[in-house]
Amino acid sequence: MIIDAYSHCAKTKYLPVEDVLATMAEAGVVRTVLCQHLDNYDNSYLSDAVARYAGQFAAVCLVNPDDLDAVSVLRSWNRTGHFRGIRLLGKWLDANLPSLIVPKGEE
Repeated sequence: MIIDAYSHCAKTKYLPVEDVLATMAEAGVVRTVLCQHLDNYDNSYLSDAVARYAGQFAAVCLVNPDDLDAVSVLRSWNRTGHFRGIRLLGKWLDANLPSLIVPKGEE
């Protein structure tokens, strides 16, 4: 079984999910992980693709780390059940990781 671990699709910038499906069929790929592309924090297209083609896709969302409500936004996307991961950039971790570390005993 062949799984493509990193693919983009979108309404703009990239080809639509139907093109991904056609390429998958041509190459014998059974499942694909759809990854949200940078600078697009609306994960609706990927969420819809996962819902429409159940079993063929898993998805990785993108949440704006500068959004004051980023944790709530992430939780909201997680509740859809369509996302299995979040896309992070190293520079985001450098800037935000210290604030995410909870001192022992304060968990």
